[in-house]
Amino acid sequence: MNPEKTMKRRKLQTIFFTGILVITPALVSLLVIYYIFDKIDGILSPVIHRSLALYAPEIAIPTPVISIVSVLLIVLLIFIVGLLAGNYIGKKVFSLLDTLMSKTPVVKGVYLAVKQFMDAFKLSNSERFSKVVALEYPKNDMWVIGFVTSDVGPSKTAAISESQGPMINVFIPTTPNPTSGYLVMVSPDKVRELNITIEQGIKFVVSAGVIQHDGPQRRGVDKCKK
Repeated sequence: MNPEKTMKRRKLQTIFFTGILVITPALVSLLVIYYIFDKIDGILSPVIHRSLALYAPEIAIPTPVISIVSVLLIVLLIFIVGLLAGNYIGKKVFSLLDTLMSKTPVVKGVYLAVKQFMDAFKLSNSERFSKVVALEYPKNDMWVIGFVTSDVGPSKTAAISESQGPMINVFIPTTPNPTSGYLVMVSPDKVRELNITIEQGIKFVVSAGVIQHDGPQRRGVDKCKK
């Protein structure tokens, strides 16, 4: 076989699979959004049809327009839910709903799985994490990704060791679900700060190291001190 043709074929294959990797996330996202809105529209559109037939039979609205109205109602409903979730009463209501769903047989399995999946996306914007670090855990020469959350308080530091200097809390997430993991308290000189963002660190963990964000590393003994 001609080596030049083989190289061209491989190059075309690489380009094709690169296109698939780029298109697939966007396509899947659009399909999921379409599926959700289509199902909700299937519930709201008949309600709108019946309401018009009952209260305004003289008004004839085309089906596509009703679908658009139902989509707008969905967007409005989502906005209202977000608004309610931000106030005291809304938080209490949604907290009770969360507890109910989490304890209901059959439903809780699906509910908790979806909740954890959505929480994985919220972590990237979480203010609880200040920087991404690497540290040896659970033994020497075995490195893991961690996220610095805060300083360890003086009372906890004193309880661990009277001669121990300042310590930091580091959350070590699990793969591929970064919403669970381990909390370790270590000295700042035991970690190495990585020159990547929190979001990039989350993506690295979720993808099991497939998504890389290489950049110059800073050995942050002092950088990890607040």
